[in-house]
Amino acid sequence: MTLDNISLNLLDNGLDFILRGLNELYVYDSEERFIIPVSQPQNDYKYGIIHLFTGFLLLLKEKLSRDTPKLIYRDFPKKSERLNQHLNQGIRPSTVDLHEALERLKLLDNIESRVNFTESDMSIIEKIQDYRNTFEHYKIESIKILELKNVIICFIDLIHRFLDEHLEINIITSLYLSSEIRVKILSITILYDRIVRDYENAINLL
Repeated sequence: MTLDNISLNLLDNGLDFILRGLNELYVYDSEERFIIPVSQPQNDYKYGIIHLFTGFLLLLKEKLSRDTPKLIYRDFPKKSERLNQHLNQGIRPSTVDLHEALERLKLLDNIESRVNFTESDMSIIEKIQDYRNTFEHYKIESIKILELKNVIICFIDLIHRFLDEHLEINIITSLYLSSEIRVKILSITILYDRIVRDYENAINLL
């Protein structure tokens, strides 16, 4: 069988990145379920963080697009004429970065749809972004694994809550979801529970 086209909407694409990040961080075993990295931990954490961050940003864009599709583009609304020209010409306009997405989510026209992350959540988001930037742009001096794991645990929890509270995706009630996406979301939930247990066990051994 040949694949003629690749098609992923923002939600599918975001979930794919997140699951890829989780796969980098934790490998699957049929008996033990999810296990801490056993191959090359430094690379596993690096690519895991990068993919988790990218997936989360795509979920933010999915939320923006549900309110107003063009909100994902930097030129909207101040440069709408140029944006429309680019779209009509098949040119891919630049999309918002993390900071821009977060600001736009707080100012959505529909007040009930607005997203205001707590200070605690913002701290986690900023830490993940900092880790991502460090892995992508600098040499790695010293990153404490337990601290990194703690941030990952909190970030996965944040992603899970964002899916449920702001994208209305719940593995039990959202029956309209395809089985593939439901399995992906279930994987996030299962893995989060396992990561928490692993982290708590590691702390207890200190």
